[in-house]
Amino acid sequence: MKLNVGLPPNKVGWIYFAAHAVSLSFGESGLGYLLIIIFTLYAWYRSFLGDFFPLVLVLILGSYHSAFDNIYTSAIVGIKLIYPSILLLIVNGLIRIRLCEKYKSLVYLFATLFFAHTVLGFFFKYSLEWYLNECFSFAVFFSLIIAVLGNRDYFVPLLLETISNYVLYFYPILVLIAVLTASNEVLLFDEFEKFYFLALIPLILNKIPNRVLLATLNITVIIIKAKYTYFSSLNIILMSTIIVMIFLLSKLSILRKVLLILILLIASAVFYNYSNDFTKFKIRQSQIAIKEVLAGDVSAIPKSPRVRVIEFMLSFKNLRDQGNLFIFTGKGYGSYIDDTKDGYLDKYGVTLNEHDYSLEEIKIRKFKKAHGGVPYVPIKMGIIGMLLFVYFGISAFQLSLKKRFLWFGLAAPFYIITTFSYGLKNFIFVAFAVGIALSFKSLKKNETKTLSY
Repeated sequence: MKLNVGLPPNKVGWIYFAAHAVSLSFGESGLGYLLIIIFTLYAWYRSFLGDFFPLVLVLILGSYHSAFDNIYTSAIVGIKLIYPSILLLIVNGLIRIRLCEKYKSLVYLFATLFFAHTVLGFFFKYSLEWYLNECFSFAVFFSLIIAVLGNRDYFVPLLLETISNYVLYFYPILVLIAVLTASNEVLLFDEFEKFYFLALIPLILNKIPNRVLLATLNITVIIIKAKYTYFSSLNIILMSTIIVMIFLLSKLSILRKVLLILILLIASAVFYNYSNDFTKFKIRQSQIAIKEVLAGDVSAIPKSPRVRVIEFMLSFKNLRDQGNLFIFTGKGYGSYIDDTKDGYLDKYGVTLNEHDYSLEEIKIRKFKKAHGGVPYVPIKMGIIGMLLFVYFGISAFQLSLKKRFLWFGLAAPFYIITTFSYGLKNFIFVAFAVGIALSFKSLKKNETKTLSY
């Protein structure tokens, strides 16, 4: 398996980026819609020829956020482009599949879990529509992992190259365009931006072309983002965690580590000084959240992370009330977190609004979507699902022991475990990350040494 991660992006990458940049600049417009349709149709055509690069590009570039025409928001005759696109990727990927024996046992495990949780979910579903939605999402998730594993020599270098290009080049430029072209609306960013905050620093520390220029670009963008948009408290915690892990894993001398700490302290002060009030609030919120979670005082945790902690508590309370078996199996796809009996949200002083859940869910106190993988996986898949995702995370983290893959090995485990939850976009990108991580499991030590990246 040869991994030639091409930095900077190639010509095709820049052309697809330019189309999305124009679409972002004009918001939801006729021009943006036309560009996305043309580029997506061409990506479909290339996928039939075995070239999935354009299709992966529209998937990743469209993940920036939802307030512009992209593959996730645009539709033809009422059918969103994402659905035929992801089916084409899966079907054409599976047609070309070549699985080794080790992967076949994993396929059997995925198939068994999918069947079991599909059956379970039918009896514990929030609604038939929600049940079918989640069955489709999990089918996409497992199928994409298998497609990546079965075509690892092709997909692994393609995905690593495209994701690293997105982190270093595409995302920061898209942020600049969004800030410059936004009017008074609040700039919201989708979950994949989490990977940016996780992978940026270890990628910059790699020996890559244009490192000084890219470092300057991304530092500027982070300051602009802090001043004109916002940082989620989770992203602040994750980025800080990555810095600590790099510090611990590095083999720098004590003097250099001390200098690094001083530089980080100065950078943190500058960052906080330039941040807007909302970003400063999120920084304080992340500090309080860590402190109170460790202290075990749920009521004192700020609202946003408190909702997530309560979701996790309710997940296991619901399963325990259902019976000990369900603690291991979960309640299946389409199931929900139920607070009608325990009243945890009221007990811990949480007032919900439409930014937390739909008004229907708030009214009936049954929540089909959890915020992040930690509360989401238990209610759907139980301890079995949690162990599966721990395995995914460990498999990804093992790549951090190889210097060339440090950036991915540090970023992917946190991304997988914190991001996997409702939303087809989340299922797609977590599947890509898991597929890459598992692709290295069957390689022998002498094989990893010959990799070119």
